[in-house]
Amino acid sequence: MEEEPQNLYEIAETVFNDERDGYTEEFEELTEVWGEDLLVLDKAELVEGWRGFGLGPMIAANALRRLAPGCRAVMVHPAPIDTTGMSKDEWARARDRLRELWSTLGFVPYGDTPYMIFATCWADPENRQHALCKASRELSSQWRAARLDG
Repeated sequence: MEEEPQNLYEIAETVFNDERDGYTEEFEELTEVWGEDLLVLDKAELVEGWRGFGLGPMIAANALRRLAPGCRAVMVHPAPIDTTGMSKDEWARARDRLRELWSTLGFVPYGDTPYMIFATCWADPENRQHALCKASRELSSQWRAARLDG
């Protein structure tokens, strides 16, 4: 792990117990044995022009559906990727929005860490993806209706 980015190293320190050569007790209590691997979504970025349309959660749900089988859990660190020019308040608002987004997919805060976790035994990401797609179709219909009325 020494060659990995710092945030991946910090996640590893959070969930792995060097003394037991496995996961920490907290991690094991939170997740049921439903695979052994841990999937870490390191970065997910949507180009500025596509933000605000609900695409991020749908893309993330699709990634979970494809990548999570066989994994015990998925972890993310919901924080802005590019903090250039952000004040502490702007960063906190962006982080809170990202935490809300990840919670729509079933992620919950992981203890007192900045990370969020989704145990694959909790819910099927495909079910959440269907709900997000339905919401996106409704938003698209509303946009088309408003465009025709305008």
